[in-house]
Amino acid sequence: MTEKLSYDREVITQTITASAVLSGVEFATVQADYNLSSSDFLRLKDDRNWLRALSVNGLFILIGYFVSIAPKLVAQLTGGSEAIGKNEWVVLIVGSVLCVLFWLVSKWFPSERKKVMKSIDEHFQTMPKTRQQIKDGK
Repeated sequence: MTEKLSYDREVITQTITASAVLSGVEFATVQADYNLSSSDFLRLKDDRNWLRALSVNGLFILIGYFVSIAPKLVAQLTGGSEAIGKNEWVVLIVGSVLCVLFWLVSKWFPSERKKVMKSIDEHFQTMPKTRQQIKDGK
């Protein structure tokens, strides 16, 4: 006996075996989307922090300054008459300390990227997950 699959406006007086009721139905776990704006996307792409940028720029300035006094260092090491002065060492040391200080302070202040990532993380932590039926992959 073939099983009838569809009953429309019929009075049913006998027990019906419904074996194909959930055929083609799958279950999915879904969660609310995070509404990512274009400005948030740009913040995620760009992880600039002005203190870190200041530190890196200061480092490049120090490298340039060191290159400019390197001939004096070579002369001093080889016994020449020129030597690096006390003030030049002070500039190198203070500049290095400032670069490291700016870099360390930049780690304490969150960048715009970190703020957006924290917002996304909070969203997915607080939004409940639900199971829903999906028929035919839709």
